[in-house]
Amino acid sequence: MILWNMLFPNRCLGCNNVIDIDKPFCDKCSSFFSIEPEIQIIPNGCLCISAFDHSRKYREYMLDFKFYNKKYYYKNYAAVINIIVKQAWGDIKFDYYTSVPAHRDKIKKRGYHQTKLIALNSADLNHCKYKPLLIQTKMNKSQHTLSAVERKQNTENVYAFSDKYNITGKTILLIDDVVTTGSTLSACADILLANGAKAVYCATINR
Repeated sequence: MILWNMLFPNRCLGCNNVIDIDKPFCDKCSSFFSIEPEIQIIPNGCLCISAFDHSRKYREYMLDFKFYNKKYYYKNYAAVINIIVKQAWGDIKFDYYTSVPAHRDKIKKRGYHQTKLIALNSADLNHCKYKPLLIQTKMNKSQHTLSAVERKQNTENVYAFSDKYNITGKTILLIDDVVTTGSTLSACADILLANGAKAVYCATINR
């Protein structure tokens, strides 16, 4: 990891200058990117913390990350997750970090699994283990095109637990890029709880 960070250093989300691996942006740009953590209760009752409103520049950066090959933003977003999780739940010992899964066809088309990259590197920053605890068993529609009712229906029977792992009694941090109604996070968190997790907390970049 040290060699990797030397070869591919973390760069400020705003000005592209090299910065420390645990920072999302440089001191000069920190006022431009104001992290404003907000906790909401998603439909299944779990807590979800998010860093930014999904509007203006935050929406544009997220779209670049997801659809316009700005893969390297994952380091910035991992640092953001690490910051807000420590602020909100610094006293909680997470056993595993995991991420909302993506279908293999979507990963192949995009070239990378953006949410996994965020979760994997955020776990590393917090000295925690990342585990791919969930799988997406079938392709569904993109959530951003659907109504609240359709979003819930769109997540039914889509995700499954990877039974190679034992999470009985474990506390899990579940990470996604954006939360809207919370239907996707709720579906995934319910699966983790049904398979023995003691508690599931959620974190996203945008809300």
